[in-house]
Amino acid sequence: MSATTSHNSAAADIPSELVVRQLEAILSSDAFKNSSRLSRFLRYVVEHSIERQTTLRERQIGIEVFDRDRDYDPRADPVVRVEARQLRFKLADYYGSAGLTDEIVITLPKGGYAAHFERRVPPPVESSADEQTDASPEQSAPSKARSIRAIVMGGIAACAVVLALAYISVHTATDPARLARPANPEARDLYLKGRYYWNKRTPEGLNQAIDYFNQAIVRDPVYAQAYVGLADCYNLLSEFTSMPSREAFARASAAAKKAVALDDSSPAAHNALAFASFWGLWDVATADREFRRALVLNPNYVNAHHWYATYLLALGRISESLDEIERAQELDPSSTSILADKGLILFYADRKEQAVALLKQLEATDPEFLSTHSYLRDIALADKDYATYASEALKAAQLSRDTGALAVAQAAQKGLRSGNPPAMFRSILQAQRRLYAEGAVQAYSLAQTCALLDEKQAAFEYLHRAFDQRESALLALRIDFKLHSLRNDPDYNELLKKVGLPSLR
Repeated sequence: MSATTSHNSAAADIPSELVVRQLEAILSSDAFKNSSRLSRFLRYVVEHSIERQTTLRERQIGIEVFDRDRDYDPRADPVVRVEARQLRFKLADYYGSAGLTDEIVITLPKGGYAAHFERRVPPPVESSADEQTDASPEQSAPSKARSIRAIVMGGIAACAVVLALAYISVHTATDPARLARPANPEARDLYLKGRYYWNKRTPEGLNQAIDYFNQAIVRDPVYAQAYVGLADCYNLLSEFTSMPSREAFARASAAAKKAVALDDSSPAAHNALAFASFWGLWDVATADREFRRALVLNPNYVNAHHWYATYLLALGRISESLDEIERAQELDPSSTSILADKGLILFYADRKEQAVALLKQLEATDPEFLSTHSYLRDIALADKDYATYASEALKAAQLSRDTGALAVAQAAQKGLRSGNPPAMFRSILQAQRRLYAEGAVQAYSLAQTCALLDEKQAAFEYLHRAFDQRESALLALRIDFKLHSLRNDPDYNELLKKVGLPSLR
């Protein structure tokens, strides 16, 4: 039930000074103050809506907000649509946390770029006094945030959902947490819908899953598996969307810890905490302990074998990693994400032909799956097949809806047309430096490109920046072939030690 009064016009009866005051509160929040691009975008659409100027067009925003040239074509460059989705996501998060009690709600409805202003009214009481007394602020927050969340994506055929949920229900029934206490039936259904979308491994799917898991928590605030689902989504968001890894893993860790506190017997909760501990906190000891705990609780838990395999790969324990991913494949032979990660592990196990064959097969059967293109891109680079590298980089960037990655991929294609690899890498580096100044790419990516150009000093400078900024990509340091030219430098082993990874010798 909505906690706001809605108006059809942008400003309706809300005084503009209240809207401006609310805008400044949003822009000074943690969610926005570190994102100059989204802050500029929000200010632009709000001020435009207050003044009730002509309808905002995508091309106009691209030129005036994102500094595109006058000949900017939104059909070729989706920056405005991508950033609008991120802005909606950020606003929903703000009103679910720092802005939970704010009187004025600013949203950006889908289908246009006019900001919408609403005045919040107290929601009706829907639960007993005892339930409200027992609910913590953390548990009650999603119910308030949900009324203004604008993440709901398009529907799918009902029969497909029913079949998918039946499959998920069967394949998740072995988790003891589901037997610990009966879940609210409505919460259980919402949880299963969330798992369906989580399994898609797409930006839209993950955001849809978050919405379902939050709804499940509203229905049943002590339903541990809903918190696990939330943690699993945030564990993947920085890979499949442009959400900063520090923000994503902080949320994943909080949700996973809540799940463990609610049900310590849940292997899924320990698995989610392990993943967030490693990739988000660089805490190898906790990650190892939690992965092992998950597998002791349920030796047949697919996701634990899968994520443990990727953890072992990052540590350079390739043989063990391959064993774990093959066990995951045995338990779930049809999982695209497991098969894709197996392809990557096969590559690092010096079985490149098998890796490429598997990934090509996946590319043919599921061309929209991001990881397949990302892995084929990197393998092509290692193989010095630069045409395939540039092509796969573009596909991966388009699927991720990441404007920074798209600009880098376009720079690669532009540089490649000159006919030599160094020119391609220099073109990439030029684009990355511009994007890094805007906060749109990570320092680790620039370190990789500098290393490929044999610019070692610059590469180490960016690696140290990546360390200072706690970039999760730095956990690939132990195995990353793009940094091969740096591996004999003592500073490289020192970095490995600081991150918590095993040394090379």
